[in-house]
Amino acid sequence: MNIFQKNIDFLNRFDPILSKRVRNIKLSEDIKFTNNGMFALTSACKEIFFRRQDIDKGIKKITDYGNLKSSEVIVVYGFGLGGHILDIINSTPQSVFILVIESDIKLFRAALELIEIEPIISCGKVSLSVGEDGVSAVINRLEEHFGVFTSRDVKVIKYPPSIEINPSYYSEIDNRINEILDMARINRATLEKFASVWQGHIFNNLKSMLTRPGINGLFGKFKDKPAVIVSAGPSLDKNVKWLSMAEGKVIIISVDTAVRTLLNNNTKPDFVVSLDPLIENYYHLEGLENQLKDSCLVANPVTYPEIIKRYKGNVLIMTYGDPLIQWFERFIDEKGETTVGGSVATSAFDFAYRLGGNPIILIGQDLSFYGGRAYTEGSYYNQRWIEEVNGSETLSIKHGSTILSETGTEVDDFFSGLVTTSKKMLSWKRWFEIMIAKGKAKCINATEGGVNIEGAIEMPLSEAVNMWCKEDICADDIIKSYIGKTKMTDIYRLFNNMVKLSREIKDLQRLSSEGAEISDGLFKIINMNEGKTNYINQYLEKMSILATQMLDSKDFFDINRWGIDLLLDSVNLEMRCPDEKPQSLLDTLKSYQTFFNGINEICSVFSHRLDKGIEEIKSVSKSQSVKASQIKTLTH
Repeated sequence: MNIFQKNIDFLNRFDPILSKRVRNIKLSEDIKFTNNGMFALTSACKEIFFRRQDIDKGIKKITDYGNLKSSEVIVVYGFGLGGHILDIINSTPQSVFILVIESDIKLFRAALELIEIEPIISCGKVSLSVGEDGVSAVINRLEEHFGVFTSRDVKVIKYPPSIEINPSYYSEIDNRINEILDMARINRATLEKFASVWQGHIFNNLKSMLTRPGINGLFGKFKDKPAVIVSAGPSLDKNVKWLSMAEGKVIIISVDTAVRTLLNNNTKPDFVVSLDPLIENYYHLEGLENQLKDSCLVANPVTYPEIIKRYKGNVLIMTYGDPLIQWFERFIDEKGETTVGGSVATSAFDFAYRLGGNPIILIGQDLSFYGGRAYTEGSYYNQRWIEEVNGSETLSIKHGSTILSETGTEVDDFFSGLVTTSKKMLSWKRWFEIMIAKGKAKCINATEGGVNIEGAIEMPLSEAVNMWCKEDICADDIIKSYIGKTKMTDIYRLFNNMVKLSREIKDLQRLSSEGAEISDGLFKIINMNEGKTNYINQYLEKMSILATQMLDSKDFFDINRWGIDLLLDSVNLEMRCPDEKPQSLLDTLKSYQTFFNGINEICSVFSHRLDKGIEEIKSVSKSQSVKASQIKTLTH
C-alpha cells in the first residue's frame, strides 16, 4: 500500500467526507515533487517551495512565537507538509484546540503523497479544514467544537508558503476570525449576566425535560413546506394582516414577543418559540393560555419556568450547547438542538430550517428601530408603556429611551432609506446571512422595512403568500401524531449519576474549603512579615496538590465551565498555566485564594440546585408509578 492510500484510509476513519473529496482529486500538473518536498505554481506563475522536513527556510520555529501552553485556540494558516503542525502539537497541552485551515485541496492532496497524516489527525486536538469558505472553516468549526464560543484570544500562526499561494483567501480568514472574536465578546457578556440564571432555570425545568418530547422528532417532517418566522419588529404592524390568508398553508412560527400581535389579527401560530430566562418573557404569554391551547410551545430549558408550567397546549423541548443540558442528555434521550445566534428569532429560524421549511419567510425582522419604534404595537412592552404614559412622558419617548439605551448606528433600509440599528442587532443580521449562505433553503425577507439581509430575497408579504402558500399542510395533525407516539424518558441512569455527582461535589467543597483556609492563613503570615520561607513553600505545594485533585472532578468542571471560565478571567496566569514561573509570591497566593473561594461558591450554589433536582426526579418517578426497586437507593 503506498503512502497516499494509507493516508486516505486513515483519514476516512476521522473525516470520511474529506477523505472522499481528496480521493477524487487528481494530482495537479502545477505541483512538482523533489527529494526535499514539492514546488507549486501561484496564479502569477511563481514557484513556491514546500519543504518536506525542515521548517527553517523562511518559517519561524514555534518557540519563536512565544509560549503556546496557555493558548486555548490556535489557528494555523496552511497545511504545507505538516512539519510546523507537528511542532505546534508537541508544543501545546492536550486541552488546546488547533484549527488547521488549508485553502487548496490540490496542495493537500499532493502533501498526502509525501507525509504521513496519522500523527496530526490522531492527536485528538486538531480540526482540519480543507478548501472550505471562511464561514465554514472558522465560525462553523469553532462553534461546533465549543458550542458557545467565548475565547478572548485566538493565536494565529501563518505558514508563509501557503499564504503566498492564496493571500486573498487567508485575508478572508482574518476577517472571519475577527468576526467570531466579536461574537465571543457578546457571548461572554451574555454569560456573565445569565449563566447562573440559566442553570437555575434548567434545574427548575428538569421535570419538563424528562416528561416532554424533544423537537428532533419533527426534523424533516415539513420538507419543502413554506414556513414563516414572525418576529416582533415594528414593521409587523403594517403587513401581518396578510398572514391570516395563509393560515393552514404555511407553518407559522412566532417568537413569544410577537404572539399578541398575531392573535390581535386573528392568526394562530403553529409554534410559539420561547427561550429567554427573564420574567418579562412570561408576560408576553400571560393570560393567553386558552387562546394558545392549540399552538405548540417550543421552549428551551433555560426559559422562565412559569412559561412551561402554565402552558395548556403541547410543549416541545429544544436545546442548545449549554453544558448542563449536554450532561443531562448523556443519560436521557436527546431533545434536539438548535443554533442559538443570540436571539429568539435566530433560534426560530434554525428550528424552521431543521423542520425542512423551504422557503423560510421572515416578517417583523426589522433588526432596527424602524419608524423610531422598538417593537410591534401588540407586544407586551408596548402595552406596558401605554399604561405608563403620563403628561410628561409620551409613548414615543418610551420607545426612544429603549433606542438610546442601545449603541446606535445608521444603515440602509431596503424600502425607505436610513434606519437606526445597534451592534447587537447587526450581529443577528450577520448570523442570518451566514445561515442563509450555508443552508439549502430559500429565504424570503418579507419584513417590508428595517435592515437588508444579504442573501434573502426581498418581497412584500402579500406577494410571498400568493406565490408560496397554496397547499394545505395540516401542521396540527403532524405535531399531534408525533407527540402521541413519544415514550416516557427512562430516568434510572440520570438519577444515579446525579446522586454520584452530588457526592463528588461535596468532596470538591471540602478540598476548596481546605485550600481557602490555607491561603487565608498564608496571607496572615506574609502580612506579619514572618520570614518562614520553608513553611510558605510547603503550603504553596499543598495548595497546588489540592488544585490538581480538584481538577479530577471532570463532570463538575464541564457542567460549570462557563462560570469557571469567568472565574479564571480574574485569576493570575499562575493558576491557568502552573508550569510558568510566577510573577511574585503575592500574585500566586492571590490566584489560589480567588480560585479556591470561587470554586467553593460555585459548588455551594450548584450543590443546592442538584439536590433539589434529585428530589424532583423522585417526584417524577412517583407520578410515573415507577417501582422503588427501579431506582437504586443511594445515600447522598
